[in-house]
Amino acid sequence: MNSSISISEPRRWRRLLGLYAGATVGLGLLFAAALLAIDPYDTGRFSLLPSDGVPTYGQRLAFASIGREPEMNVAIIGNSTIQLVDPARVTAASGLRVESLAIPGTGPREQLAVADWFRRHHPGNDLRGLVFGLDASWCGAHSLQQLQNPFPFWLYSDNAVVYAARLLQFKSFEAAARMIKLRLGRVPAMRRDGYNDYETGKAWDPAGFSQRANEKSAAPPEDLEAGLAAGFPAAAKLGAFLRQLPTATHIVLVFPPRHYTALPP
Repeated sequence: MNSSISISEPRRWRRLLGLYAGATVGLGLLFAAALLAIDPYDTGRFSLLPSDGVPTYGQRLAFASIGREPEMNVAIIGNSTIQLVDPARVTAASGLRVESLAIPGTGPREQLAVADWFRRHHPGNDLRGLVFGLDASWCGAHSLQQLQNPFPFWLYSDNAVVYAARLLQFKSFEAAARMIKLRLGRVPAMRRDGYNDYETGKAWDPAGFSQRANEKSAAPPEDLEAGLAAGFPAAAKLGAFLRQLPTATHIVLVFPPRHYTALPP
């Protein structure tokens, strides 16, 4: 009697653990499939529903959707130094259909990833032009290795497997919940041309700005000298990217004005 009990107990535990493992894997696959179908960042990769845009949850995540807008044919690429250029005003002045893909706190590596995403979703004559807002981050010797802030390169990857694997994280479930609210009309969608005015709702403080600007130290000249000695690697990478574009695509390189305290002596 005791021997029978001792043999059957391990079997019960193995069966229970097997059921638990199977249920865990099954639920994981179910959640993963739901996440891919909801397409929380509106990448268009596995979505089963038409695009309704994306909620306003930051340019880094939202521009995977904005960058594939089929009616747009020009993109503004850069960071906060060119972010306040309103694409609607450029559209009105040029007759082209312009969107802003400017992401604050980014450098050459991130901006080229976003530009390539726009290129892949606007093949041939659908890509009329690109405007690059350049700053000192393009001139350093290590500008392609150093990141000022984390960036979701997986979101803009041309590899769907990489995207699917990295999508399975808690932040994506939060984004999926917001996407469901958007589809239900409970939250607004981000502007479809990507414009985001970071001065909206803020009071202009001239005295405070003057104090902060005068306290800010300029970029060390040795950083720029090292970039020159290295042959400006970011510029070389930009050149390689531009060679992939149709010959009819117009390219504009802009150095937005900077306050004099941000310039090297």
